[in-house]
Amino acid sequence: MTDRVRKRRDAWRKTNKLKRARFHSLALILWSLFLIAGLAIVDDYGVSWDTKGQRLVAIDTVNYVLHEDRTLLQTHDRFYGAALELPL
Repeated sequence: MTDRVRKRRDAWRKTNKLKRARFHSLALILWSLFLIAGLAIVDDYGVSWDTKGQRLVAIDTVNYVLHEDRTLLQTHDRFYGAALELPL
C-alpha cells in the first residue's frame, strides 16, 4: 500500500469518526431533551373524561360476545368503537 493511499484512508477514518461522534452527540442531546420533556409533563396524563364511557362500551361488548347479552343493542353507544374497545 502506498503512502498516499494510507494517508487518504487515515483521513477518511478520522473524518468518519468525527461524523459519528457528532451524530452520537446530537442523538444524545435529542434523547435527553425528550426525556426531560417527558418527565416534565408526565403528571398531565391520567384518566380522561371519556374513559368511563369507553369502559362501559367494552363491558357491554364482551357481555354480548361471550354471554349473548343483548344490552349492547339497546345502548346509545352501540355504534361506537366496539372493535377498538374490545381488546382494551
